Amino acid sequence: MAMFQEWMQKGGRAQAEFMKAFSAYMENNQKFDPLQAMKELTAKSAEAQSSFVNNMAASQDRKSTRLNSS
Repeated sequence: MAMFQEWMQKGGRAQAEFMKAFSAYMENNQKFDPLQAMKELTAKSAEAQSSFVNNMAASQDRKSTRLNSS
C-alpha cells in the first residue's frame, strides 16, 4: 500500500510540475501562437508521461527486489 501511495505522489508531482510550467508559459507569453503552444504542450506532456513510467518502473523494480530477497 505504501508503495502505491508513493507512486501516486510521484505521478501527482510530475503532473503539478507540468501544470506550473504550462501556466507560467501562458502568463509570460503575450503573443499566443497556438502551433508553438501545442508543440511545447506535447513536449511537456511526453516528458511528464516518461517521468511517470520511469517512476512506475522504479517502483516495480523495488517491489521485485523485496520479493526476491524474502
